[in-house]
Amino acid sequence: MCCPDSTSAVELSCPACGTSLETLPISENTENPDHEKISDEHFRIPSTAPQSRSVSLEPADKPASKPKRRRSPSPGDDRPTRRRKGAVDLRARVGKHAARTLRICFRADVVFRVGLKHLTKTNWEIPEDKKDTDEYPEGPSSDLGLFFELVERIPRCIEKLQQDNDQGTYFSEITKAVERGADMARSDDCNGLKKEILWFLSDDYCTYDTSRKFKQNRGFNDEALGKLLCPPRLDWSDSSIRDQLKNGVILVGPREFPPFVYRDFTIDPEKKTEGLFQSDLLIKAARYIFIAPSATIDNSGASSRSTRPGNAALNDMRSVTIPTIAYITTLVRFALSSDTSFTIKGRVPRKGGFDYWSFYEGIIKTLRSPSMKNSTTIEIMELWNRRLWEPHTEQQDDEVHDDIAIILRHAEEAKRLAAQ
Repeated sequence: MCCPDSTSAVELSCPACGTSLETLPISENTENPDHEKISDEHFRIPSTAPQSRSVSLEPADKPASKPKRRRSPSPGDDRPTRRRKGAVDLRARVGKHAARTLRICFRADVVFRVGLKHLTKTNWEIPEDKKDTDEYPEGPSSDLGLFFELVERIPRCIEKLQQDNDQGTYFSEITKAVERGADMARSDDCNGLKKEILWFLSDDYCTYDTSRKFKQNRGFNDEALGKLLCPPRLDWSDSSIRDQLKNGVILVGPREFPPFVYRDFTIDPEKKTEGLFQSDLLIKAARYIFIAPSATIDNSGASSRSTRPGNAALNDMRSVTIPTIAYITTLVRFALSSDTSFTIKGRVPRKGGFDYWSFYEGIIKTLRSPSMKNSTTIEIMELWNRRLWEPHTEQQDDEVHDDIAIILRHAEEAKRLAAQ
């Protein structure tokens, strides 16, 4: 028993085996609240003795605690599973790829409502051949086409939307995730290109200047970069023209294609389709975004020093689209300019600012026009595909060294001579 009116000591023993434990001092006028609760069950007695003398009473046959296992989703279980830190939601990744290859800016809730309205009328049947139709006039870039492309990449999306419609939790979650992914793509690519774009240029345009790292010192404020942005109707060598462009007296319209979109930055006034959208700068920017940052170092676009899959590999991208060319060209235009923020979502540029949305739409309209689509556009897209995924096809036949073919040919000749 504890004696409340004097300093005493209580000798404790294990109720299970009677083993005497270390005597613990109890201060005056204190009570042990658990004195009456000691039972035959296991317990642990703290000790002020050194660690080597501490005593712990636990059942010897106490089972070891099992490590927690990550929950595996069961069929029909729509609860989100835990993702590793830094992992990107599949729905957000689909939204990122859609912004880069289908439409740079869109409202996901509007796109999905258009798709649901169409599926309701067709008894939830998706057409196998999603080519241009009256309801699908612009192919994958229309609202309906964009919806088909999105749901095709998201597992069980149609099934869940059919159960949920456009008023439930899943509709809200998927539209927010897809739109968040599109916003992330524009933000990541703009930030990356504006830091790296100067290194993509040749020495004639990329002289080392610490002031260039500040965005407001680029564009028409820079001698070399301003030349790349100056439209062909203006003479950049004229100092008065340069000053007017710099001060905003002369504005460049979104329907003008400056030299940076042409091969070797050279425009033929008599034939403006020659070299259009074939600039090495655009190809390097596309490699940076879709292959890997290290793929911009040389001409081997398909191979890079990165061990992580790029955006093209993650999304099984095998060829470029017309919106892809427009997306890359629009972002490169922003990276070269002195604009400090990329505003396209509202589609209304600030006063005196460049209209990036109209520039993007103008590129798509140009490449889809009937006079371009069957010849020049095909040539441009083949060039992009070759430079991005088939770099070695650019070599001449006499430059390709194939030792395997030579060895097999020599072996075949030796076999034929031996048979004679």
